[in-house]
Amino acid sequence: MIDIIGFFDNQDETLGLFFNLCYEDLNIFLYDSSLNISYYDSPKINEVAVAIITEPLEKFILLAYSHGGENELVKNGNIPYISTKINIDKFKNTLFYTCSCHTGKVLGEELINNGALSYIGYKDKFEVWGFNMNPYIECANYGMKLFFKNTSTDNIIPLMKSKYNEHIDNYENDIFGAAMLVANRNGLVQKGNNISIEDLN
Repeated sequence: MIDIIGFFDNQDETLGLFFNLCYEDLNIFLYDSSLNISYYDSPKINEVAVAIITEPLEKFILLAYSHGGENELVKNGNIPYISTKINIDKFKNTLFYTCSCHTGKVLGEELINNGALSYIGYKDKFEVWGFNMNPYIECANYGMKLFFKNTSTDNIIPLMKSKYNEHIDNYENDIFGAAMLVANRNGLVQKGNNISIEDLN
């Protein structure tokens, strides 16, 4: 069985609800599949836990929904739990996907340099319009749902951008929500090898 590790900072003051709704959406999607996600919420996310969880795994999928910076992922907006300084070597032979700000600038590249197979994330700020979160949830999770269905990583980014375009074209709340979706779409990046879920078996 393929191991899927999910870190969701559900108690974050600004985006905790969004991160939790992303988890619920993925869990529903995976319910009738042979895949199983091990879910870790805010109280269980820290540097030590990351080391313990990843140590016995040879290959796995890592999903991280939290705030981030160029070099790190953080809990509660300021506590690093994955970074280039503390544990960049813990993600060999992984697909690493993160819904977070700025990690595509440095962290993604360093993950690949330290043995991760593929990274998908955002190089700029990831924003959520609280008045209508559903398009953001669907777009944030869409790429991983494709991967679970055996779409390769080289194909995921253009398909994710198409999903963003679909919601941008149909966004009816106001121009600000659509503009945030445009920014998120433009920030998407993929680094590393072209892999499918079969490569993690």
